[in-house]
Amino acid sequence: MVGLLDGVRARGAFVLRMMMDPPWSMSIRDEAPLTLICQTHGSAAIVGESSGIVRLGPGDVALTRGTEHYVFADDPATTPMVVIHPGQRCATLSGEDLRFEMSLGVRTWGNSPSGATRSVICAYEGRSEVSSRLLDALPTVLVLRADEWETPLVDLLAAEACNNGPGQEAYLDRLLDLLLIAVLRTWFDRDENAPTWWHAEHDPVVGPALKLIHRTGRRTTHRVPDQLATRAGRRLAEVQPGHHRGGRPAGRLQHPVRVEQRIQTRLRRQPEHLPRQRRLPG
Repeated sequence: MVGLLDGVRARGAFVLRMMMDPPWSMSIRDEAPLTLICQTHGSAAIVGESSGIVRLGPGDVALTRGTEHYVFADDPATTPMVVIHPGQRCATLSGEDLRFEMSLGVRTWGNSPSGATRSVICAYEGRSEVSSRLLDALPTVLVLRADEWETPLVDLLAAEACNNGPGQEAYLDRLLDLLLIAVLRTWFDRDENAPTWWHAEHDPVVGPALKLIHRTGRRTTHRVPDQLATRAGRRLAEVQPGHHRGGRPAGRLQHPVRVEQRIQTRLRRQPEHLPRQRRLPG
């Protein structure tokens, strides 16, 4: 998990407070690989081909993958009036630019300054980094309900989104990263949502080996004993669960010898001058 999330970095990510009075509806075609929608006031709905209708209430947080276009609206029955294109360019259905017409201030946009429906929209795009391994582990739309978790990050992000000043963009990027990590940890801690590698990293044998793999990937001075690789490889093949996510296998059982060989190969990619650690007992 550490290695996976370490590869997620917001850099100049899109952060916007949306303030709308119904009726409103937007067709989202921005192609952003990952988008966070934090519903702070009022209700809204996400309508996608594979996700169906996902309703959001105050305090709910949704995470969407950029694998398909979807509609974000006050009600599923409302016809889209606005199209969000790549680069977060907003336009009417006929192509007229709405960036300035609907601007309500710093990182604030909508059809009403006192909108009954308010959301904070955050998109990883441009120079931001999101690993394909993470995207593959997520459903098209993921939702955490307000009564399922607690975090001060949504309110803090909403308050900071309308501020400007030196370093504000970097500050928002880091807040967004923290919020994403909090969402993912909460989501994956539910057994039915956890992919194979999540179970592996929680295993008392495989977990430490995987952490050392991540460290050796950064060229630290750790040398991992062959015996640990052997034990971890065999254990990894044992603990891979066969449950399903989204109607397909969460992971494919692998032969312990092949797993062991891959782990040993990875762990041995270190400079030869580094001191060799003692073999682990057992």
